[in-house]
Amino acid sequence: MQGSWFVLKLLFIRVDKDVIIYTRNPEIGWIFNLKRYKVIVEVHNWPSKDRLYRFLIKRSNKIITITNGLKKLFLKNSWPENNILVAPDGVDLKKFDIKIDKIQAKEKLNLPTNKKIILYCGSLYLYGWKGVDIFLAAAGTLPEDYLAILVGGESNETAKIKNKYGGNNLLLVGRKRHEEIPYYLKSADVLVLPNKSGDKISEQYTSPLKLFEYMASGVPIIASALPSLKEILNGKNSFLFKPDDSESLAQGIKKLIQDNNFSQQIARQALLDVKNYTWEKRTRNIIEFIKFL
Repeated sequence: MQGSWFVLKLLFIRVDKDVIIYTRNPEIGWIFNLKRYKVIVEVHNWPSKDRLYRFLIKRSNKIITITNGLKKLFLKNSWPENNILVAPDGVDLKKFDIKIDKIQAKEKLNLPTNKKIILYCGSLYLYGWKGVDIFLAAAGTLPEDYLAILVGGESNETAKIKNKYGGNNLLLVGRKRHEEIPYYLKSADVLVLPNKSGDKISEQYTSPLKLFEYMASGVPIIASALPSLKEILNGKNSFLFKPDDSESLAQGIKKLIQDNNFSQQIARQALLDVKNYTWEKRTRNIIEFIKFL
């Protein structure tokens, strides 16, 4: 929620009455609803204590959610289905269409060319729903010619991981500039999305940016078989493993490394499928949805 002073200031902001207010903050939407503006709220989460949230958002004209899991919550709360649009996150395909191959990417990043690189990119909340601990447990059982790489995290997070999971087949490169990420993804043999079950964000609400970036890289993906991820991924464009199961993850990684034909098949399909999730297409879908307000 926004600070009360900021919300109070909104009461006195003058905006053309023909303007449509598009926000991710329900309190902002509520203020502009009071002032009789048309309001669209984009929703990425549903708070556990939801009475105030439901009160603030109920006056919105239309809702954009990033997953069907979130849409179902609005339907459960008596929202008309035709006032809800599911618009997953997306990717800029041009940024990931780099004209080098895997070996060249490894050489550019000074990564070993004789190792099978299994890579995770993103936040390193060790015991959070991101599932980094599951990936690290799986990495510890992989053969010596496999190298697990974590891209992301602050220095204190990487230090904790080194202390707990240190080993010759683990490399932590820390946070990188976004323009470097396509090269790290391209250098990988397998990309890992190990979200954990038991958390509503992970299971129902998340639409990870890295998922679409993974797909755009043309590298095989292994991901947890969770409802949120399965809205985008399936057995034809990824390998889905049992959530929270490091052994299932390790077996899946080995399968992708050993079965090159299968790996390339799912990577190609993901590259085709991600064309439906560009920022441009997302924007057009949203504009089409709201233009007749």
